[in-house]
Parts: sequence; structure tokens; C-alpha cells
Amino acid sequence: AAMHALNGKAGAAEAQAAAAVALRPDFETGKRLAVTSRGWRDARSATRTPGVADVRVALGEGRIRTAARWADQAMATASTTRDRGELQRERARALLAMGQQEAAQDALKRAGAGGQTDASMWFELGESALQLGARDAARFYFEMAAEVGGANNSIAEQARLRAKALRPSGNP
Repeated sequence: AAMHALNGKAGAAEAQAAAAVALRPDFETGKRLAVTSRGWRDARSATRTPGVADVRVALGEGRIRTAARWADQAMATASTTRDRGELQRERARALLAMGQQEAAQDALKRAGAGGQTDASMWFELGESALQLGARDAARFYFEMAAEVGGANNSIAEQARLRAKALRPSGNP
């Protein structure tokens, strides 16, 4: 894998590194080489607009900046409001991972306008608002997550606890 990487053969390097990791899952160097090779391969691949699945793969592999960039690129050609909503949601996750709370808040709100209104989206809005110091907004978002999630939803339960902790003392 290293030899292929040094010779600029990103696809072969990725395949060999992945094979090494499959044989020995704790091989951290192999994991890093596989992800790096994937990034090189993607950077050199023929230009095509990435989609939601590509953004999710990049996030899963820890390629946060790539995920954010791809989400932006994909939104330019997204054909439906739902697609744009999903891309905004993934973009927000990347921005949160990069510590860009304000931009993530904006992306999450746009995701909501695009139909992404499940409990986890409201919970993520609450978390980012809390990190920005907006306690009242965070409490509102956590309450929305609890309401949308229903009774037997683990995210809704976490949201209820977070909202309760943010209520002014003396209020039920």
C-alpha cells in the first residue's frame, strides 16, 4: 500500500491498505493510509457532482472538510427541496465537527426548511445553540426534539433532560 501511495497510485494504495486493515483491524497506520489514499483518489477523479451518499461517506471516514465542500457543491445541482435539506443536514454535521457553530445553526435551520425535522435535527440545533451560549434558544430546540421524538425515543428522552436542566430554577 505504501509503495503504491509513493508511486501515485491512489486506488491501488487504498485497496491494499483496506486489505491490510481487514486482516488486522487494529492497524491504525493502515486505516490512515486507506483514508488518505481515498482522499487522493477522490481529488484526482473525474469531476462529477457528489451526492448525499458521498458526503455521508466522507463524514464517516473523518474527512470533515471534504464533506462540507462536497455538500456545498452538491447543493448547487440538487433538484428538490428534500435533497437540499438532506445536504444541509450533512453540511451542518461537518460544520459542527469543525467547531463552526454559527454556520452549523444556519445549515440546520435550512435543513429544517428542507423537510429535515426529526428529533435529532432539533437536538443538534439545541446543542449548537448551547455552545453559542443561547440558553433560551437551546431549551426551545430541546423541547421541540422531545415533542417531535415522542415517548419512546432515546433522543427525545435526552432532549427532555437537557431542556429540564436549562429551565430557570423554581419552574417545573
